[in-house]
Amino acid sequence: MQILAEYVNTLEEATSAANEMQHAKQVVLWYLVSVLMAIMLFLSQREFFGIVPLSIFIAACIAFPFLDKIDARNKLRKLPDLDETFHIKITDSEFTVSSKSSDLRLSWTMIRKFHEGKKGFLLFYHPGVAEWFPKRAFRSEEDMELFIELARKRVSDFYGS
Repeated sequence: MQILAEYVNTLEEATSAANEMQHAKQVVLWYLVSVLMAIMLFLSQREFFGIVPLSIFIAACIAFPFLDKIDARNKLRKLPDLDETFHIKITDSEFTVSSKSSDLRLSWTMIRKFHEGKKGFLLFYHPGVAEWFPKRAFRSEEDMELFIELARKRVSDFYGS
């Protein structure tokens, strides 16, 4: 089996990828933040911390996602591969992503996590590092469904439809 797809990496596409990546990160981040807030609240009750450090911590937790989003947008504008066409080839054993400036070949065994978002898919192959496949890159709905089914079989940490 072989699935072919392609897309142009526009600023809008890169923004969609960054938003999906940020959403995938925030689930874990908010869990950790809520645990830390509970611990600090408990410690403030025991007078280990005053209310000021707890207030600063809460303000930082609220501001972090907004600052992270601003930083991500600034980095996106400097991407070297904007407006390049990416060609994707997916098989039972691996997938390749190639463009004018880069080539990437990964076997399915290297993929640690699969995440389906509104506009595309993230395939994580290192902690915090993922390859983005937009849904519009697939030639047909059937090709996209085949890809999802293949990912479901090959990736143990699967979040999708």
